[in-house]
Amino acid sequence: MVDEREVVNYILSKEIIDDYDMVETTENVKKLINRYKKARYMYFVSRSNLEKITTNLEPKHSQITKNRKDTFGNSIAIMIDSEETLKNFELIFNDLVTTFVNEEKKYYFYCLSDNNSETYLSECLNISRTGLKPFKESCILKIALAFHLEVEK
Repeated sequence: MVDEREVVNYILSKEIIDDYDMVETTENVKKLINRYKKARYMYFVSRSNLEKITTNLEPKHSQITKNRKDTFGNSIAIMIDSEETLKNFELIFNDLVTTFVNEEKKYYFYCLSDNNSETYLSECLNISRTGLKPFKESCILKIALAFHLEVEK
């Protein structure tokens, strides 16, 4: 857990951002966020499937491999894998988001997480899309650096 006295909120400078290929870095961050969204959905679905299984169904302990009809085993495996992905992401991201300035948080939640357009966000913030660019690039690069997804020029 990050001590609040250690948290410094600032956007990354243009000089720092210029050291990275922001097109490829942005693609890497979007893929990471899509994996997170997929894991959340798969966790939800597998957990929902497990709730529908009756208590009379007991998995066979002698079974070595799963088969396609092993919905209990498949749901448990998917749920565990998805839960691990979620935990790993949230462990890093929850501390990272505390370092974002408000505009970076809004960019993450509106554009990266909720897939709203940058035009929509720039209108909400009452700034131009050009004015949004430093916050966008700083947000994306902070995420990329935290998850080691950055691409240097």
